[in-house]
Amino acid sequence: MAKKVPEKKIDEQPTVQDSSRNEDGTFAKGHSGNPGGAVKRDWTWASLIIEAAEKEAANGDPKKKIIAEKLVAMAVKGDARAIDMMMDRTDGKPHQTIAQTTETKAEVRVIE
Repeated sequence: MAKKVPEKKIDEQPTVQDSSRNEDGTFAKGHSGNPGGAVKRDWTWASLIIEAAEKEAANGDPKKKIIAEKLVAMAVKGDARAIDMMMDRTDGKPHQTIAQTTETKAEVRVIE
């Protein structure tokens, strides 16, 4: 059986449920909505991938070496994505310059 959720009126203001919120329902300055922080894990996707790539393949080479050789072979055959990936990993991604012009003048204020 589904849990019944009470209906909320559209114009109803959020209630202040704890002392870390202001009257309008926003968090007071210096208070977090997640005081415990993010859930701590003993693993990340990056750590799992690195661990798997470090393991030896059947021929005794690290799997990451086999992957790198496959990437080079694909690039040599003309695979554009492999070429881009190799260039990004060796030379770094190129900087992108963004130019913007406007007809109106805008005032920029620094708020400290």
